[in-house]
Amino acid sequence: MTTTRGCDIVVIAASAGGVEAVRGPGAEDLWGLRPEEATGRPLAGLDIGLPAGTIVPLPEQTLAGKPAKAEAEVDGTNRRGRPVSMLVQCSRLVGDDGTPQGAIAVINDVSQAAIDADQEQ
Repeated sequence: MTTTRGCDIVVIAASAGGVEAVRGPGAEDLWGLRPEEATGRPLAGLDIGLPAGTIVPLPEQTLAGKPAKAEAEVDGTNRRGRPVSMLVQCSRLVGDDGTPQGAIAVINDVSQAAIDADQEQ
């Protein structure tokens, strides 16, 4: 699968306790979300303009052990009020003993505007 706009990728590390880290310039650019505002909060509590009901189950399912990877394309609104289509890919993180320790969600803008901007560069 091809993803676009590498500079807009957002990476969210989550555990059963909530968001552990948010990285990537896309977090602030797309949603106005700074890492210090998200760390320690429940994923469902982040106001990112995307439907939490679609996104939140992905890391929760991977933490529960099924499936090890999940993805969904969701439509939402960025902080500037523009519609966006985001590809959310989530993978489980396991400890040395094989038990789930967390999940990584990679969120990438795959809207037509993002694709057009990539082609112009």
